[in-house]
Amino acid sequence: MVAAHLANRCQVTLAYAIREKDPVMVDVNTFGTGICEDDCLAAAVRKVYDLTPAGIIKQLDLLNPIYSRTAAGGHFGREDFPWENVEHM
Repeated sequence: MVAAHLANRCQVTLAYAIREKDPVMVDVNTFGTGICEDDCLAAAVRKVYDLTPAGIIKQLDLLNPIYSRTAAGGHFGREDFPWENVEHM
């Protein structure tokens, strides 16, 4: 959302329940920096992204393990990881 200029700051929280494929909660907090209300952005997240476990696995290519790369340099702030690439999201 920050990369898309929908907010200057953003925290997205997802909650799942056993045997439920979709999240039981999608919460967006833009800390007052969003272009619209946070609940509007949360609804947009539900529409735009496949938040099922299978959808997340596919979108982030999680079946292609990269353990040594993440262990050596961390999980965040590195453009070569799929979850850091905002172009395909």
